[in-house]
Amino acid sequence: GNLDYEFADLGTDEMGMLATTFNGMIVRLKEYMEAVARSAADKQRLESELEVARDIQLGMLPQQIDCPGYDITGMMVPAKEVGGDFYDFFMLNEEKLCFVVADVSGKGVGAALFMTVAKMVLKTAAQAHNTTVDELLSTANNLLCQENPAELFVTAYVGIMDINSGEIAYACAGHNPPVIVHPDGSSEFVPVKPKLPLAAMEGIQYPIMYTQLQTGETLVLYTDGVTEATNLDEELYGDARLLAALPSLKQLSAPEMIEGIKSNVDIFVGEAPQFDDITIVAIRKIS
Repeated sequence: GNLDYEFADLGTDEMGMLATTFNGMIVRLKEYMEAVARSAADKQRLESELEVARDIQLGMLPQQIDCPGYDITGMMVPAKEVGGDFYDFFMLNEEKLCFVVADVSGKGVGAALFMTVAKMVLKTAAQAHNTTVDELLSTANNLLCQENPAELFVTAYVGIMDINSGEIAYACAGHNPPVIVHPDGSSEFVPVKPKLPLAAMEGIQYPIMYTQLQTGETLVLYTDGVTEATNLDEELYGDARLLAALPSLKQLSAPEMIEGIKSNVDIFVGEAPQFDDITIVAIRKIS
């Protein structure tokens, strides 16, 4: 209707009072509609800014890496516009590959900002001269504890692999154990010694452990957004379904394997909304 129309002053009788009431209603309705329009514009601007933030965040995560003898890739699918999961893989020198999968507590912008800080701290610590994986986690933990007013924490699994032998030195800060997929399709969780997540308490020592990646094997790392994905019946995807999905994916490339895992999770979840970030990394030794 025409909200610029205004009833004339009809005096103080019942018709005049009705006209005054209608005029007041029109003014309030116009103010309300203007407020709604401003709110919609603010929402659109916020959504646009979050979309840019999402693109920047995902752009920080490597898709693949040139590592002779290996096929390596990763994916992160945030539950909201931006997420708290992250992964990384990079060469420390010509013979050493460092890889990280981590999950910041919480959701949304706060977790995404702390994710950025944690990723930078871990990579900087890893690139320190001749650092070991246990020293890397201890250094990162102490640094993250110092500037953490929101009291967030980060679960993390970090490995340093000798690409010639396939030997992996690793340490775990409260994170899910990865899975090794063998050429025959069998798979098993890599043992971990769980410690407190990063940024939970200063001075934690993270024990170093070792495993070996043989030719034809794939190391699959992930966050709890995979195993804790929930369907409409509130059932968890779980460890058993993850292991059951892997035999049919054993011959696939690293990108195809992580897509296969994600598709299997999606089929299980069905129409249920995604409530947590999903991150998957695959490291396949091909020669």
